[in-house]
Amino acid sequence: MKKKLISLVCALSMVATLFASFTVVNAASPSIVGTATKNGNKVTVEIKYDGFTKVSAAQFEFPVDITKFEAVDKAADVKTAVSGGILVDNYDAPTNTYIFGWSGLTADTWLAGSGTLATITLTVKADAKVPKTLTINNGYIKDQVDSGAVEYRPTGTDNKLTVDDVAIFDPDAPAAPLDRPTTSDEAEPTAAPTPVTGAQIKGEATLNAAGTEATVVISYEGFTKVSAAQFEFPVDTTKFEAVNKATDVKTSVSGGILVDNYDAPTNTYIFGWSGLTADTWLEGSGTLATITLKLKDAVDAPIDLAINNGYIKDQVDSGAVEYRPSDATNKLQVVNPSVAKPVVEKPYTKKDIKLSDIVGTTTTGADDVKTDGANENPYYVVVTATKNGSPATYEDDYVAYYNGLKLTQGQLNNYLAGKYGTVADALANITFSANSGVKIDAELDKIVDGEAEKIQEGSTTIGGSVSTPKPTPTPTAGVKVTADKTEISSDGSTRVNAVVTDAEGATPGSEVKFTVSSGADVLDFDGATEATVALADNKASVRVYAKKVGTATVKAAYTYTDKDGAEQTKEGTVTIRVKNTSISGGSDGDNKKPSSGGPIAGPSDSINNGTNWLGAFTDLDSVEWAKPSILALSLKGIVSGRGDGTFAPNDNITRAEYCQILIGAIEKSAEYADSEFADVPSDAWFYHAVSVASKYGIVSGYGDGNFGPYDLITRQDMALMTYKAAQVMNKDLSAVRTMSFADAGAISAYAAEAVQTLADANIINGVSDTEFAPKANATRAQAAKILYDTFVKIN
Repeated sequence: MKKKLISLVCALSMVATLFASFTVVNAASPSIVGTATKNGNKVTVEIKYDGFTKVSAAQFEFPVDITKFEAVDKAADVKTAVSGGILVDNYDAPTNTYIFGWSGLTADTWLAGSGTLATITLTVKADAKVPKTLTINNGYIKDQVDSGAVEYRPTGTDNKLTVDDVAIFDPDAPAAPLDRPTTSDEAEPTAAPTPVTGAQIKGEATLNAAGTEATVVISYEGFTKVSAAQFEFPVDTTKFEAVNKATDVKTSVSGGILVDNYDAPTNTYIFGWSGLTADTWLEGSGTLATITLKLKDAVDAPIDLAINNGYIKDQVDSGAVEYRPSDATNKLQVVNPSVAKPVVEKPYTKKDIKLSDIVGTTTTGADDVKTDGANENPYYVVVTATKNGSPATYEDDYVAYYNGLKLTQGQLNNYLAGKYGTVADALANITFSANSGVKIDAELDKIVDGEAEKIQEGSTTIGGSVSTPKPTPTPTAGVKVTADKTEISSDGSTRVNAVVTDAEGATPGSEVKFTVSSGADVLDFDGATEATVALADNKASVRVYAKKVGTATVKAAYTYTDKDGAEQTKEGTVTIRVKNTSISGGSDGDNKKPSSGGPIAGPSDSINNGTNWLGAFTDLDSVEWAKPSILALSLKGIVSGRGDGTFAPNDNITRAEYCQILIGAIEKSAEYADSEFADVPSDAWFYHAVSVASKYGIVSGYGDGNFGPYDLITRQDMALMTYKAAQVMNKDLSAVRTMSFADAGAISAYAAEAVQTLADANIINGVSDTEFAPKANATRAQAAKILYDTFVKIN
């Protein structure tokens, strides 16, 4: 994939990759070794052998925890130098366990002595806590020793090879929130080097037209009698292929050249010229060496390099003097400005917008540090740029700078996440340029106990929005009618509300006339079929009372005088159903239907009316584990079926439906409360349940003013709502067992305590013996079981 232009900056010194290996053997020799290295979100595992005679075959199972790592890609992530082929078989998808097998080795291809069986690259998921150990299971190496074929197994009866590196795998480190800036492996931008004067050593880089090869020329100028020279040259193997001495290094210096890869982890080479005499001394100007670097991915400008720890020994009149390229720093920058494409600054509407001004702070406190070079900064900044409500495009709509250096999107995220230094430094030195209509939101967060806490936030809009304001419509007269509850019990009541608006220039009326326009035998106004109520702040309301089971329509009529003096009347209606229940789950008046096919709540006196006797549901055979719970809740009127003799136990359940039956299960249906959720209208069938649940803190919505009533509820959210309801009811949730889930790391932090508490109390189980599946949608059967076990079942 084509990379963007990378500014000409120097990787002054490469950080050595941490390697730690733990050999697991059952004898002094032979041995199998597992080593692990970690670089960013990549973990490289090597399986090595040592001390074998004639290895003819080998095989191992490698379980990869898919809650922490991405699935292994055979073609891209598994490498082997073993002749005879390799088999990679995902034979157990749920556990993501792979077989690595080498076969077909013959006397010509037997492995002997020491070597590497395989290198496996694992990609760490963004929010995963990585384990300290990895284990290769059920493995063997078949060795053709003199006494015959012998199978060597790593740890005797346990038969496991453990790859362990405490230094780089830390299960206790808090997982970063998902909205933390995604960092990249881009180098931090650095200012261009200052050229040396006088006697000089120069490094110049040119790039071929295809962007696949960089040619580096190391030259000298202004010397008298050069008798020796030496340099260290680190080659970034994430960007370049390894240097081949025979084909990639050329020199015209008499006396030979030494190329020695003396540090494999950092791929640093020594270039040395020696044996120069008075006959072969270098004088004036010339070239020491030409090195060809092959890029792994094509680019459109050379990646900057540095030649380190170098010197040239010059036989001047006063004796041999070592010249080093840049004094104390002793580094030779390799630059070639002529190759880089000129940067044309876009004419942004506004420049120099300080990040600190947007957030409203320039410091994050004493904790804003990095530990041992690792990114352990608890602070980070989230920046979101939009234009007229849609995501803004980086560089086209806005761009960021650090101390005047233009940043790529990846470099910006690295600064915001504290990868290049403290977040306080980023706040103080990052600025933006943006076009008119761009809004930049910035939020400073801190990770505390594994969760993000907002410290400060702010936003700025450049030049105002460029969208055309919509004209305010001329008001027209009307009346909107709602009911606190659109379904009530046969002995219940509800309040009907009317809100009126007047036409422009009209003379307002003073009252609203309510009428039971149909179903007068179903409900009335405490014995009357009509009620006139005075307006107050353009609102009027009246209570209606149920008389029997059925459906009734209440009409509200509002009369006023228009601007021409004529009397006008506007009307609105609301339909109310009366059922044999104090809580119900029918559809509401806005024609929205729950996505799972219908409400789960039903008649509370179903024992008496005969709608749900024990044999009523014909489809419970597939959920024997939940059948007693479903029947018990049905007889109590907390749940009901589809109306066709089925319960549909495996259908998913919405957030509103679960809230409805939860409030029924804890016997809070008769209480009154108001809801402020934008997507929970007062005439919705679930308004009452959601309002009561919100009142008791059982639900809090999505944080944006919405509850999401028609969204399918996840298993972890179902557990959280149940847990909070149990706290309200002072239910005993004492642990009776210790339950653990392999995918516990996938449970969101806000729900983790609830899931674990209910699991230990034997109220909720996983979808299997090892997995909870927190993000999976809950079913009607699961909902019935958890409510019955928590609030109805008598232990």
